[in-house]
Amino acid sequence: MERIKQKWGSIGGQTTKKYWIKVRSQYNKNPKCCKECGKPIEYDKQRNNFCSHSCSATFNQKDGKRVCSEQQKQVLSKMYKGIGFGNTIQRRLIPKLKKSCVVCGKIFFVSPSQNYRKFCSRKCSFEGQDYSKCGGIRIGSGRSKSGWYKGVFCNSSYELAWVIFNLEHGFAFKRNTDGFDYEFEGKIHKYYPDFIIAGVYYEIKGYEMPNDKFKWKSFPHKLEILFKNDLKEVLEYVKSKYGNDFIKLYEGNPHNDRLNKCLKCGKPAKNKFCSRKCGGIFLHNISGNGVTG
Repeated sequence: MERIKQKWGSIGGQTTKKYWIKVRSQYNKNPKCCKECGKPIEYDKQRNNFCSHSCSATFNQKDGKRVCSEQQKQVLSKMYKGIGFGNTIQRRLIPKLKKSCVVCGKIFFVSPSQNYRKFCSRKCSFEGQDYSKCGGIRIGSGRSKSGWYKGVFCNSSYELAWVIFNLEHGFAFKRNTDGFDYEFEGKIHKYYPDFIIAGVYYEIKGYEMPNDKFKWKSFPHKLEILFKNDLKEVLEYVKSKYGNDFIKLYEGNPHNDRLNKCLKCGKPAKNKFCSRKCGGIFLHNISGNGVTG
């Protein structure tokens, strides 16, 4: 059976090949010719009217203008009117709005959806924008575990320990919101110390950055820099009272610490259960359809 299939398969392939050879030979006897130069067009390109792009351009452009037939003119007319060509052409036909750049006064045109534009270019935008209100303190912008504690925002666990220590020992302080200029790598930046106690500014640092020395050197007021070793007494006090995971004291549990106990096994859990298994067993037992585990 397989031999018969192979035999008829080879016969069919040979027949098809002979057929297309015959078709090509018939076309080559009376080939289609280029409208510009008259050269024969190959069988594989018989749908084309020209043998090359050069002949097409020469034929269609007379005296530098494209020559269109009546049929082509009708197609182009429908296209520019947006008939049957979707919303792309219609959007192109929407009249533009005339605007004047507020920086250089140059006239430019925009679509109605961009009527909010005030500048003609990105360069004028940079020159005309007011960046005086940019920057400042951005809550939670650092990589440390931050959060709120009794109305005070802490940018790190070190700051949280310092705040707890001062609140519980009755030391009045406030969060600093004033920025001070300093120069680093030829540019002016703002420096915001963390807290103020009786006119003394405090900066709580986990590690020193390359620009920190420039901040501290140009600071005009009295400044205390507190690293981990300087906070040793503070950290010991807080950890002894609240444990090593004292960041659970943040309001709203922003770091998803396991502050609850699982209703099934009693282990620490973020929600009512420590796992889907415990939740399923607990609910199954309540419904009375399972065996208590």
